[in-house]
Amino acid sequence: MADAPLLAVMEALADRIQIALASAAAANGGIQIEPTRVLNPTPPCIDIYPADPFLTRTAYGSVSWEAVFIVRARVLTADDQSGQELLLDLMDPRFGSSLIAAIEGDRTLAGTVDDLAVDELTPTGFRFYQDVDAATPHLGCEWRVKVEL
Repeated sequence: MADAPLLAVMEALADRIQIALASAAAANGGIQIEPTRVLNPTPPCIDIYPADPFLTRTAYGSVSWEAVFIVRARVLTADDQSGQELLLDLMDPRFGSSLIAAIEGDRTLAGTVDDLAVDELTPTGFRFYQDVDAATPHLGCEWRVKVEL
């Protein structure tokens, strides 16, 4: 059984995405990929944070838990067309820059967790995200990642 702190799980997930999306990031002038929630992103940006609800007990006692993290991608609305194209590439499970393929490419995150899977009901469709200090909302979507701790 893996026994990593939650932040280490989020860091391992961000590292996995960074490696898997290296060519997509290069083609788009870089993608900011962070292991925690980013309140003031430099889009395109992918951040990771706990879902609501976050933890579920998977067996009797306190030793088996499942955590659900949100992996969120956001782009600028100023360049509407290319932002939507990038999001669609990330959303398409058949494409080389698929976030599902990136995340599930190593289901233990190099031994950091027991197992993980992207929820079958994700990604979401396009949504607008209004950040704390942003004058203009960002366009994005989310994936729910279930992790066995």
